[in-house]
Amino acid sequence: MKRLVIRPNSVLGFLIRVGRRLPRILLAVIGMVLFVPLLSFFADYLFPRVTVADWGTVEHGAWVKAFALRDEIPVTTPIAGEFRLLVAGGTKVQKDQAVAEVVNPVFSRQLKGEWREVFRVVSERLHRLDRELEAVEKDMAFFAAQKRHGLPAGNGVPVEQELKAIKENLLAVRQAVIEETNLQTITGWQDYYRLVRAEEAGVFSTGIDGWEEITLKDLEATGKNPFKTRSPVTGPFSRSLEKGDYVGKVIYGFHQTLLVEAPKGKNLHPPEKGSRCWLRIREEEYPVTFTGSCRLGDEEFWLFEEKSMRPELLQQRIFTVYLVYSRTRGVRVPRSALHYDDGTGWKVYGSLRGTKKEIPVEVLSMDDRWAVVDQLDFGTPVFY
Repeated sequence: MKRLVIRPNSVLGFLIRVGRRLPRILLAVIGMVLFVPLLSFFADYLFPRVTVADWGTVEHGAWVKAFALRDEIPVTTPIAGEFRLLVAGGTKVQKDQAVAEVVNPVFSRQLKGEWREVFRVVSERLHRLDRELEAVEKDMAFFAAQKRHGLPAGNGVPVEQELKAIKENLLAVRQAVIEETNLQTITGWQDYYRLVRAEEAGVFSTGIDGWEEITLKDLEATGKNPFKTRSPVTGPFSRSLEKGDYVGKVIYGFHQTLLVEAPKGKNLHPPEKGSRCWLRIREEEYPVTFTGSCRLGDEEFWLFEEKSMRPELLQQRIFTVYLVYSRTRGVRVPRSALHYDDGTGWKVYGSLRGTKKEIPVEVLSMDDRWAVVDQLDFGTPVFY
């Protein structure tokens, strides 16, 4: 009968030797795992670390979704045709400023050369004449109202005659501009080429999403969560538009209201009304003011007023931000330096003239690492 012999210097021989020692190795590993934390505990107890109470900040925040409610006016085209933007999205515009031009494609194929520039200049000239006519008509309406109410006109008759003369002159100039342009180009060109203007001063945007005319009262009336409601999107739109189609919108006013999800799982009370919080987007922070809270369905939302109106906050309707809802500055110590006693409350152990002494403190705010406390002097050595 043939016998197999395992050589001591072979791999199999090595595994057999290790297997015989495995229980002792396991006991040694378990002992080390238990001994190291125990050693660390006694080291911290017998030789506590010392730091100095410094000035710092403790903040609390959470990642939340924000829904922006703004004062917005959709910009629509007065005629059908192909449009071309004259300003980029995010540009600040003045009231009545041209933001786009719309031209009938058949009309554009009939004309050659710099006809766009010609029509743009003529359109601006006609627009200024129309504004001057509106001002004159308001003045004439004012004098007519005075006559109806029997108020003393003073020098009203000469002024009224002068206003009529100015109006007739403006109408004649306007008609002359139209007729000259008709002769140089095509009769009735205003039916084929128009400038699209901003109705209010503000920031022009091409991001049409259908929420432009929705208010907080509208949301509260429906009770629908905007984060769970499908957006009534009206874009994207093509280059060819029908009369009344959206070209963009103008965001005006001096602030926007942000509807923010109340942080979940933290059992938080809303901040005090009027208190300042912060939105953190990448490396930037934007201060906001808490104005109140509301409920939409079963969800609670916090309302904030944002006044910077920075372009990066106006680009989207719904975005995710880090909300810092609490920030406390003051004398700061490590969280592990705090000790609580049922009778006396919070305390730390400090070193006063080389003697370890118990110091009662009032905790203003704390997180997992730090605590801001009162009744502790800046620079006091503290054991932790």
